[in-house]
Amino acid sequence: GFGNAGTNSFSAYLTANQAIANDTYVKVQFNAEFYDPSSVYDHSSNYRFTVPSGGAGRYHFDTMIRIQGFDEEFRIVPYKNGSDFGFVNTKFTTTAQSFSFTAAFDLQLSDSDYIEIYCWHNGGSKSVQGDTSDPILTVFSGFRVS
Repeated sequence: GFGNAGTNSFSAYLTANQAIANDTYVKVQFNAEFYDPSSVYDHSSNYRFTVPSGGAGRYHFDTMIRIQGFDEEFRIVPYKNGSDFGFVNTKFTTTAQSFSFTAAFDLQLSDSDYIEIYCWHNGGSKSVQGDTSDPILTVFSGFRVS
């Protein structure tokens, strides 16, 4: 059944802009939390979700990243246990506007597996945008499905 659904849930966000170097994979440091009742997300040092002991199962994750205006390619790159396993990307030809990009994914995870969100771009010196007064600019959340 659904006895484990929704457990090990968290929602984290970025409180200030974070520089993202050109053509470099950089971990997004979601450094504050809306909620994390099971303490499964580290918002102060590793900036990652870790499956707790006895928490193996299927998980759903969502992330939204707002990046300062750019005119090239941008990627959201989920990492599992320190390695990327795909990416969501977009490419613009000309723009000076900031944009928000989203990614959602489901994974079967074992105890101690961990998930981090990285991003990459090739549009010069840019920042992922974060703010305490508008905290849903850049967010990362997840929960156990079964």
